[in-house]
Amino acid sequence: MIHKKSESPVPPDLLQLRRQPQDYESNKPGYDNIFVWEVNSRNLIRRLQAGGQVESVAFSPDSQSVFATTDNGYIKRWNVGTGELNRSIKLDENATWIGILPAGSKAVAAGVDGKLTFWDYAKGTIVAELQVSQNSFRSAAISPNGKWLVLTGDDGTDAIVDLRQMALVTDVITYGYGPAPALAPDWLVLSGDLRFDARTIEDLRQVSWIASDQPFTALSPEIFMRDYYEPRLLPRLLACHEAEDAGDTGACVRAFKPVRPLAGLNRIQPNVRIVRVRRGELADEALVDVEASGKVDALQKNGKTSTAAYDLRLFRDGQIVGQWPEPAGGISGAEDIGRWQQASLVPSTADGAAQRHTFKVKLAHRERGKPVALTAYAFNEDRVKSETASDASYKVPDDVTPSAPRAYVVTIGVNAYENPQWHLGFAARDAKDLSKALKAIEGYEVVPVPLVSMNTGDGAKLDQATKGNIADVLALLGGHEEHRERLRQAIGPIVDKLRAATPDDLVILAFSGHGYTASGGRFYLLPSDSGTSEAFTDDVLAKFISSDELSGWLRDVDGGEMVMVIDACHSAASVPAGFKPGPMGDRGLGQLAYDKGMRILAATQADNVALESEKLGQGLLTYALVEDGLKAGKAAPDGGGPITMKSWLTYAEKRVPELYDDIQAGRLKAVQTQADDSATKDISKDPVINPAFRDQIVNTAQTPALFDFDRNASDIVIGGK
Repeated sequence: MIHKKSESPVPPDLLQLRRQPQDYESNKPGYDNIFVWEVNSRNLIRRLQAGGQVESVAFSPDSQSVFATTDNGYIKRWNVGTGELNRSIKLDENATWIGILPAGSKAVAAGVDGKLTFWDYAKGTIVAELQVSQNSFRSAAISPNGKWLVLTGDDGTDAIVDLRQMALVTDVITYGYGPAPALAPDWLVLSGDLRFDARTIEDLRQVSWIASDQPFTALSPEIFMRDYYEPRLLPRLLACHEAEDAGDTGACVRAFKPVRPLAGLNRIQPNVRIVRVRRGELADEALVDVEASGKVDALQKNGKTSTAAYDLRLFRDGQIVGQWPEPAGGISGAEDIGRWQQASLVPSTADGAAQRHTFKVKLAHRERGKPVALTAYAFNEDRVKSETASDASYKVPDDVTPSAPRAYVVTIGVNAYENPQWHLGFAARDAKDLSKALKAIEGYEVVPVPLVSMNTGDGAKLDQATKGNIADVLALLGGHEEHRERLRQAIGPIVDKLRAATPDDLVILAFSGHGYTASGGRFYLLPSDSGTSEAFTDDVLAKFISSDELSGWLRDVDGGEMVMVIDACHSAASVPAGFKPGPMGDRGLGQLAYDKGMRILAATQADNVALESEKLGQGLLTYALVEDGLKAGKAAPDGGGPITMKSWLTYAEKRVPELYDDIQAGRLKAVQTQADDSATKDISKDPVINPAFRDQIVNTAQTPALFDFDRNASDIVIGGK
């Protein structure tokens, strides 16, 4: 250890600790000593004898004391200036590391038995002990604020401890490496009650669990994913510990929903196998044969000894490209397990043999000559995921004819509703401006498809943003040609630019208008033909566009990149509260977005409203995207360079609350005037304007939510070059 000659406290940045190297071969004395050196002259000032091999050393926050752990099980404390040993305490086991908390008079030592010992060095007493692991710790560190302790174990498991509560927060297991080119290590975050998060949630076969009723069986965490998988587990755990430390008792209990009893869970994973991949009729098609079957396991102790296979899903480079059976009439949002089983059961043969299904998979022309990874999985009767069949790939043929990728920019803006009380002033402009701003996307032929409803003057009305037109556009992008002629009558010759989207294409769907969340939590967009009733009965809601209907319309759209922008009230509810992005087998927009690798930018949180501004002449979200983000170039990452899709959406998410603050400060006026003949003086994109929402507008900033499930390593350049 280096120390100045003066006995006054020395700033920590001038100090170093050094243990005398051990020399076992010659048995020389000295490995049980700590040495004090002067920083500048490097002169030896003092030697402290530890009485045992020194395992670790540390300074007190004021630099007046030095601490050490020894191999004979002691923690010791010396006065740096005098060299006096003033504290010594015997531990049950050898301590391999010691750290000093920045505040107070506590030290913490980690032992070879995986136990932490908390020591009040002012009193010389042990305060508490915490068994963190069954293995010894290799290294440890205390955060600068003294709140957290991170330990690295000999078995590759890291542990995070809350030093204020002296409680284990979580374990972090690091293992293996992810796919090239990143080669990042895989990791699993595990809480004390076995909730978990992982880097590669789709495939966890390198980690196993042991259940008390099956002590000799290694169980995949996939079996318990629906109940115990918690996205962003580590920051959520740290946040709830912070809240509890601030006095909010029970914060960690409220942060996570209770899990269902698992004793009766069917833990049998069905069999899924990719049998064969071959060329289709066209060079840019592959035919993929996949087998799925149920399984019997008579050794299960809970009576659940068999299962059929349900909801077989095939993925191309992580993006869903097929389901069997196909969801009838679109994707249902129903969570009733009986209805799900009936709709999702994989047909079985008379003798129970594996059933085979052939999927037709489109291939990206830009990937010719490169391998495409194909994966598949199914679910059991309790929606427990099977193991992922991931041992298949297919090389895109070299004779695939290059084609120009297209970017379909479908922008929907509703100023004029059938109910005049719902009219908006700037939604149509939002759609038009967004369409113009995205007219040049690098590497794509842009196909703008504006659908607006507004009064054009003299009693005339342009009404394109109807429910039927929106459904027809997405149907054509999904390859359903029977919708073409009906849509041609509604929007004219632009329909000739629409074709089935391919893996080379980008699809952007933007909606500006009213949004509504029903009492059960289901989210709706309001097209122009939403009716006139203000009593939202089931018949009225059927005229709206539910998030489940939107999922059904998007299911067959096979764009390689897909983005949604929803500038409407409560729009974060389009991805339901509590949604877990993972292979859950759920139905609805959140699951579809995850499976397709979509990005969804919602203008507001689920319980908030979206604003229009007279001074901006637009909705706040669209203004942030178009005027600030693209035209002013503020969405460029790091203040310069090209604007990518990710940087653009991320910028808008951050910028909208700032615009709201400008309005609140009087820099922007928050009450709209009549922008066209449709406009009213309502400032919120909510069809039911009430005092509660007006209070919310005053007290709560509009805050967007970005759900980014995109898995592509590259990002699309949309401006700024």
